[in-house]
Amino acid sequence: MSVMNLNEAPLYTERGGTVRLLVTPKTVGSQNLILTHLTLQPGEEFVRHTHEVSEEAYYILAGGGEMNLEGRVFPVQPGEAVYIPPGTEHSLANHGEEPLVLLVTQAPRDEALKRVFG
Repeated sequence: MSVMNLNEAPLYTERGGTVRLLVTPKTVGSQNLILTHLTLQPGEEFVRHTHEVSEEAYYILAGGGEMNLEGRVFPVQPGEAVYIPPGTEHSLANHGEEPLVLLVTQAPRDEALKRVFG
């Protein structure tokens, strides 16, 4: 068992926003699961990308944003979860006035992100 404190988690900022790596092979030794904490400040966007084999889920904790799944754009707000199937192009933007804060989970881990997550 391992515990990772949010304030001690490593940062990742290459795709937009501030991502804290909570559960990854590098941080806690997970085998197949990734859990991150993402904050998008007003005007920030987590860039459009695709995971070929990974499923992903976003759970909105605070703020509001605009989710784009394969060109279908819809609002997201606290208390909502978004499921993203493998191979689905997606992005998330904060057009509001408050930070957009969410948890992101992915399994199995994306091969393209092994250099980040381990």
